[in-house]
This record gives sequence, structure tokens and C-alpha cells, in this order.
Amino acid sequence: MTEPAEVKASAAMLNKKHFDNEKHAHHYDNEGSLEMGRVVAKHILAYTHPALRQLPGHNGVSIGADGEPLTAESDSESEEEDEDVNAFWKHARVLDFAAGTGIVSQNLLPHIDAIVGVDISTEMIKLYNQKRDNQGISASIMAGYAADLFQPREAWQEAVQRALAPGFDAAVCSLAYHHIDDTDWASRVLYSTLRPGGWAFVADLAQGTPDDYGAQKPVSSHGHEHGHGSGVVPHRGGFTPAELKASFTKAGFVNVSAESVFTVKLWTDDEGLKRIRGHYERGDIISDTERYGVRVFDTRKDTSTGVTKYLIKRKMLLAAGQKPLVESK
Repeated sequence: MTEPAEVKASAAMLNKKHFDNEKHAHHYDNEGSLEMGRVVAKHILAYTHPALRQLPGHNGVSIGADGEPLTAESDSESEEEDEDVNAFWKHARVLDFAAGTGIVSQNLLPHIDAIVGVDISTEMIKLYNQKRDNQGISASIMAGYAADLFQPREAWQEAVQRALAPGFDAAVCSLAYHHIDDTDWASRVLYSTLRPGGWAFVADLAQGTPDDYGAQKPVSSHGHEHGHGSGVVPHRGGFTPAELKASFTKAGFVNVSAESVFTVKLWTDDEGLKRIRGHYERGDIISDTERYGVRVFDTRKDTSTGVTKYLIKRKMLLAAGQKPLVESK
């Protein structure tokens, strides 16, 4: 794999600085982000495709999050059956790329064998592993590593190299692509981490689709003063299905789809509205229900804190693709 262009480092370094800030990292697990992670994981687990089948095991041995064989004691105890979960996941080993604090990882874990979370932010991964330990989850079935997978493998720490070496049955990425300058490079990175026949799933903001906000207008400069700073969100508003399909196809994936669009309903506070506003180039039609350029569908006051919460809707896009069982030369 060739090294990425220098331009990709700009957003990566800005995002690392942003999410290494304890203020941002420790407030990441808010009501809205927890619900977003739950719904995203639900749609990934329920995804269906004729080619989405369980892969043969690693010579019949389940491999843990540390890259070592799972023992009977450390093996995932959950055999949770759910008719809305594709059978593909039952014994899957999964990579959570740009995992943050592990919200999606924790929602996937009851249905799989093991998961590895990787994020560029050291602070986010610290929280990822703290949450795991606080819940008594074995590090052999869930482990987070701080690493920049855009860098050559020899630059990774030995623990990261061991964890990624066996390859993954699936790689997932939730709400991170819009933070990445070169999404084609990100798709190639996901491709490189998979076993032959493995699948990648990317969930992100849907652009260019009928939305829940009504007519859209150009954003005023005031809108750009809130949320993430310049450069942290290079793809404001997310992606069209065609953009993610093209990115996956360029990376070498087959059986590519990006037609799954779904809406997530979230409750958030004023600060959350400002953060969300910073992810969009275009705003909602001005109306009596608009706040910080985000349309609000309902309000409520938290009786214990007195904080006003707002109900919003975010349109999401799920892209999926498979690494060929036999790669073309």
C-alpha cells in the first residue's frame, strides 16, 4: 500500500487534536451519540445480501481482539439470537475503524466473537478500554488501540500489528468518513484489513437525499461559527450514495451498495445542536422550529437538571462492500 498524500494528514491531525481534548472526549457519550450508535449498529447487523455469509474460521480457531486464539474462558459467552441480525455476524471478528469511545463496538459485541477498536485519538481509546473494563468485558474479546491506520504498518505499535494481522471478517466505520480528507484512501485501508470475502460497512451523513428538514438554503456565515472548527469536517453534509459507491469500487470492493438510507431521531441540548450544525454546509428552511440552523421537532425539559432538550432527525447512509474471495492480479 502506497503512502497517502500529505493533504490527508491535515484533517487527521486536526481531528486528533480535537478528540484528544478531554472536554470533547468525555462529553462524547451523550444521549444523542448513544442513540446514534445503537441505530447504526442495528442497521449494520440487519444488512442483507446474497453474498453475505459466514466465512470459514481461521483453521477452525476463533481469534480474539489481541490477535491470539480465544480460549474457552475468554470466548464470548453471548449466543444472543435475534431475527433482525444476519447470521453472518455469529462468529465474526470485527474491526471498528475510528471507534471513538466504543459506542458502536458495544452494540455489536453481543452478536460477534471479538472486536478491535482503532482510533487516532489516544483519549478516546482510553475511554473505550475504561468502559470495557468497567463492564467486566474481557480484553481478549474487545480491545481498543490508538493508531493511525493511514500510516505504514511498520509505524504501528507491535500490539496493533498483532491485533490486525489475522484480518477481519468485517470492518465498520460510523460517522467518521466526513472527518477524513481522502475517503478513497480510507476505503483502501478498510479493504486492506479484511480477510478475503470480508465485508466493510460505512455509515455516515446522507447528502442529496429527500430529508426531514424540508427546503434547504445556503448557510450564513454565522452557521460556521458553531460546532467543529475549520478542517475537522472536510465533508460537511456527508455523502451521496454515488460518492460512497464510487469510493468502495475504487478500493477494489465487489457487491457494493449504498442505497440504505435511514433516519435517526435524537434528543440533544443546545451544545449538541451547535455541534451538529457544524457538520452541514446547507441549512434548513427558516421556520418557527429552527434553532442554530437545525430544525427541531419537539422539546422537553429534563426535570433533574433543568436542561432543555430538542428532538432532531438526521438522515444516514449505509454503504457496504465485499473484499473478493480471490483478488484479481
